[in-house]
Parts: sequence; C-alpha cells; structure tokens
Amino acid sequence: MEQIEDGESYLPEVVGEQILATSLIFLM
Repeated sequence: MEQIEDGESYLPEVVGEQILATSLIFLM
C-alpha cells in the first residue's frame, strides 16, 4: 500500500513540473 501511495503522490509532482516547464518554454 505504501508503494502505491508513494507512486500516486509522485506522479502529480512530475506532471506538474512538466506542465510548468512546457508553459515556460511556450511563453518564451
């Protein structure tokens, strides 16, 4: 259960970083 929770909590962080990076590049 702990591994699944860690994975679910880790994915949003990675996706969020990718969205922020893409947004910054798009604005540039």
